[in-house]
Amino acid sequence: VLVLEQHTVSGGCTHAYVDKGYEFDTGLHYIGNLDKRKKILDLITKNKLIWDKMGTPENNFTYDEISINNKIYNFQAGKINFINNLIKEFPDEKENIENYLEYVNIVASRSTYFNLKVLKYKLLAYLLSYFLCQDFFDSLKENVVEVISRFTKNKKLQAILMGQFGDYGSIPNEESFFTHASVVNHYLSGAWYPRNGPQQISTEIIPIIESTGGKVLVRQKVKKILKENNTAIGVLMENNVIIKAKNIISACGANNTFLKLIETKYVSNAIIKNIHKNNVSSSFMCIFIGINKNKDELKLRSSNIWHWPNYDFENTLNNIKLDPLHSELPLFIGFPCAKDKNWNNKYPNKANAVILTFGFYEHFQKWKNTKLKHRGDEYIQFKNIILNKSLKQLYKYYPQIEKHVDYIDISSPLTINYYLNSLKGEAYGMANNPIRYIANDWLRPQTDIKNLFL
Repeated sequence: VLVLEQHTVSGGCTHAYVDKGYEFDTGLHYIGNLDKRKKILDLITKNKLIWDKMGTPENNFTYDEISINNKIYNFQAGKINFINNLIKEFPDEKENIENYLEYVNIVASRSTYFNLKVLKYKLLAYLLSYFLCQDFFDSLKENVVEVISRFTKNKKLQAILMGQFGDYGSIPNEESFFTHASVVNHYLSGAWYPRNGPQQISTEIIPIIESTGGKVLVRQKVKKILKENNTAIGVLMENNVIIKAKNIISACGANNTFLKLIETKYVSNAIIKNIHKNNVSSSFMCIFIGINKNKDELKLRSSNIWHWPNYDFENTLNNIKLDPLHSELPLFIGFPCAKDKNWNNKYPNKANAVILTFGFYEHFQKWKNTKLKHRGDEYIQFKNIILNKSLKQLYKYYPQIEKHVDYIDISSPLTINYYLNSLKGEAYGMANNPIRYIANDWLRPQTDIKNLFL
């Protein structure tokens, strides 16, 4: 196996970087449903990864704090804790909350559609999907707001139940309920973080690849997938080196694969049409903060904060889209140092924080042809306004860290474009629109080109 990574660090979105003595994760901030993932990861890692559970026994392993209009609602590990916490706040909604969570479980378990993707014969997969997956397609047609409104009319409770929607990025009134249910169900038993940070994932996988004669190379950008008689035969690198291979697996997303790496004449009109119909996922601005004091002395929590200025998420995002510099910002606030139980051994007198807020590519499009770190004063001023508003909120939650901050960096959708080779700064690849899941499935591991897989 030869892995070709365009970045200077292996691991894709699981990579971490160190700058001026501070380490930051870039894409993997927490995961749920660990048992399912661990079985696979243990097979492909030299040393089994150790996972630290977020939260503490005292707070029932709280993983997310949904903060809306300055009031915090804790999401704790375990279905019973999740339900009981909400019932304390909304005692009259007990039956509605229980019914909602039961429906979440039903919808999230509709996995037959995905299992059928691995069938070799597309027609057979299509027929089975048509007859066996109608309930799945039904849940795709309903958006999150429509479904939650069926279970409760309480606007505050509705907002709390949608409070993690940054994990899938699309505004709830536009996102299918299946995606929402999958995320909620994913974290119900709690959340975990890899000991020593996400970089440990590729660190432990690489020796397995190398043990069979394989290599993992960085700074190796693929320019084109080479094709002969409808068969993928290798890749052309940016430096014009050709590498032949029996099988090519593209792990950079359908957008990059079909729009950039394969010549358009070899991609069907249907696929091109579906990609443009489906569009791209949301983008973010990311803030990386280095703190020159021990994480335990600062009493940093491992749970994430989802900060929402008010209960109307749709209006909040519309305001940002129209006027980002004068709108209240929603924020994801996490402390990787508090999630990693080995942090103090690596960085005994340091801590870190990562903040994300929604970013819209159109606000940055005028700088798209400029170079990283050379985009001009106006670009820097734009970012600094977002930065200062975000820091103001951070210090409300953790005032004790303000005087100890000595490193700050902020990225934009253009930064995501640079590091992920995205089209419009999308952080989650393709959007999760229903077109992505149409019955005549066009997104399968085996593409129409022989020996080319997604």
